[in-house]
Amino acid sequence: ICSLGVPPEEVDLVLVNSESVPFDHIILEGDKISIYPIFESLDISSVTRLRDKPLINKP
Repeated sequence: ICSLGVPPEEVDLVLVNSESVPFDHIILEGDKISIYPIFESLDISSVTRLRDKPLINKP
């Protein structure tokens, strides 16, 4: 993510092949990757794997 110019602290959800993954997930050839910023009106707490809580709840 960093190599693409996206700061990790601005990423709230990463999907690989439609599955939520942590930052340390190993990407394989052919994987489809989706990177999402902070969600303000959608509760993603059940799918995010990057942090204990989504960024919107960050103090």
